[in-house]
Amino acid sequence: MYIIAMTSRKKYDQWYKKLFSNPVLVRELFTGFVKEDFVRDLDFSTLKRLDKSFVNDEYRERESDILYEVRYRGKRAYIYLLIEFQSRVERCMALRILSYVTQFYLVLMEGKRAPKLLPPVFPLVLYNGEEKWTAPVSFRALVEPSIPADYIPAFRYYKIAENEYSKRELVKIRNAVSALFYIENSTPEEFQHNVSILT
Repeated sequence: MYIIAMTSRKKYDQWYKKLFSNPVLVRELFTGFVKEDFVRDLDFSTLKRLDKSFVNDEYRERESDILYEVRYRGKRAYIYLLIEFQSRVERCMALRILSYVTQFYLVLMEGKRAPKLLPPVFPLVLYNGEEKWTAPVSFRALVEPSIPADYIPAFRYYKIAENEYSKRELVKIRNAVSALFYIENSTPEEFQHNVSILT
């Protein structure tokens, strides 16, 4: 299984990439914010970061990507974090992520040990902008439905929008990633007043 996470501000980008180069934060991102059953079967103790990149040159200046190998139900799997700080809503995000997934698959199939079946991909968008995220999460929503749906890729991504979590929810999750989201969505005064509830 491959997991793609997408989240601009160059220094911010590098800072987040450094944070999510830590396997502990990767585990806490998924266990705290990805409400899917498969997360329980990821063996986070086997996380191993790999030196790979599947970002188009057009986006390379403002995006960061991190690829992990991990065991999923005893088999080799991958977590692919594409971190891009989206300060504004991008309507065609589903198309962009789909293009990264297909690039990733092409690299796999061109390798010496190309799999007979492509592994599943879990695409995730991490959004930290102030606007409400209104972009379609489904690729089909971007395509004119004038032909049968069977011929339009059934692709969608999982969205984590920081501004959709209340401070109460973040405190309840109570891990390092929720604390990070709490800080980003608080004024310095709010954080100083409430720092005790995050520790």
